[in-house]
Amino acid sequence: MTLRKFIDKRGEGVYRIAFGSDDIDGVLSHFNENAVQYVDMSSQAALGSRVVFTHPKSTHGLMIEVVEGR
Repeated sequence: MTLRKFIDKRGEGVYRIAFGSDDIDGVLSHFNENAVQYVDMSSQAALGSRVVFTHPKSTHGLMIEVVEGR
């Protein structure tokens, strides 16, 4: 969904927050244990950092981005 469609559907406000993590495998384990849907974008990450996005339906309408720290 494009940002414009998101705003048209849900109105203005926070739609995504980002966190860094030194243990992204632990984050993914937590997501799996709690049935959080996510997309692993690691293969497309800049500079080799792993990146994961949650599906907003799994996280109360908010997209959460987790980036592997270095």
